Amino acid sequence: KLLSEILLLIQILPIHPEFFILGDFNLHLDTQSTATSTFNDILASFDLKQHVSFSTHIHGHWLDLLITRSTTDYIHTLTATDGLSDHFTVIAEIKFKHNSVDS
Repeated sequence: KLLSEILLLIQILPIHPEFFILGDFNLHLDTQSTATSTFNDILASFDLKQHVSFSTHIHGHWLDLLITRSTTDYIHTLTATDGLSDHFTVIAEIKFKHNSVDS
């Protein structure tokens, strides 16, 4: 059910030029499985990129994700710190491009 919900969400996003999808996906993306392969295939088919490549859980899995369009270059750094639960806090430094407006 989770993968079908993700697919539905991603299908409505093309109207938005830039976006960030963040959250606890409860998929162990650090291990190979049918679910992770399907998830990665969904991202690839919509030209999306998942940025987290480190453990976000005390048991050592990548569960908390940050997803953008693959062309997005706003993510400067991505780190994790101890959290208040069994998940770590994922901190993203995002650098937006600023276009000056002539007056």
